[in-house]
Amino acid sequence: MSSEGGKIPFPNRLWRARKRRGLGQKQVAYLIEKTIHEVSRYERGVHLPELPTLLALEIVYGMPLRLLFREFYEQARDRIIERIDSRQALRAKYRALLENSDPEQEYCGYEEVFKLPDLSAEERDKIRSHITRLAKRLADL
Repeated sequence: MSSEGGKIPFPNRLWRARKRRGLGQKQVAYLIEKTIHEVSRYERGVHLPELPTLLALEIVYGMPLRLLFREFYEQARDRIIERIDSRQALRAKYRALLENSDPEQEYCGYEEVFKLPDLSAEERDKIRSHITRLAKRLADL
C-alpha cells in the first residue's frame, strides 16, 4: 500500500467515524489502549494501525475495516481479481465470490446473523428492533 510522502492518502475516514460516534481522541485512545498522539497519527494518515488496533477501531466505531479503509480494501480486491483472472482454473472457481463483495454496500452486522442456521428468538427480536429503528429514521428524512 503505497503512500506519498509517508502519509496514507485517505486518513479522514477515521476522524469522521470518531466524530459520528461523538467521541474525543482521548476517549478513543483509552478504549483502544493507545495514546492520544497515536490516535492523532492514525487519523492524519501518518501511521497505519496494526491489526489488533484496527479490530478495536472497528468495534469502537461500529464500522467494518473495509469501510474505514475502503481504498486499501479496493486495492487488495483489485489485486486479487487480477490474480484470479490470470489463471483459467482460478477464474471459474473464485470469480463469483468477488462479484458479490461490494465496498459501497451499507454494512449491517445483522446481515451476518441471517447466515446462521438457527436463529434464536433473542436474535430475531434484535433484528426486528434494528429494522424498526432504521425504518423510523428513514421516515423522518
